[in-house]
Amino acid sequence: MTRFAALDASQKMTAVCVVDDAGRRMWRGQCPTVPEQINAVMRRHAGDDARIGIETGGMTPWLVHELRNRGLEVVCLDARHARAAAAHRKSSLARAIHLGWAEQKLILNPNWRRAQLELSPYELISTEHRETTAILAVAMAA
Repeated sequence: MTRFAALDASQKMTAVCVVDDAGRRMWRGQCPTVPEQINAVMRRHAGDDARIGIETGGMTPWLVHELRNRGLEVVCLDARHARAAAAHRKSSLARAIHLGWAEQKLILNPNWRRAQLELSPYELISTEHRETTAILAVAMAA
């Protein structure tokens, strides 16, 4: 049974919401915004095959790369696109987004994304690319 999880990360704490295939909430809680702790929470409450969603934000590139390095399947969606997708649902979407958009698990379903809004996962710049860009910026400033 595939489970879906949503992360809402801030600098100190990350809110987590896990639902099953039928959309029933299995677990909701928080953990520190530390990849090792998020990994432990995901494996304990969502399982190894969970699809994890996270909206773009300041912490997102770091978290996505770290969680993927730990073997988790993480989908990153542009925050504006996730809200637009949720707006097409009839339920109380503001509440669902606030609780974690895993409750609207169809957003994490690639077939629904493509069929409804042409949503595609947000592609993050690799860590190597960020390092190269920083080195070039420093070299050009000197």
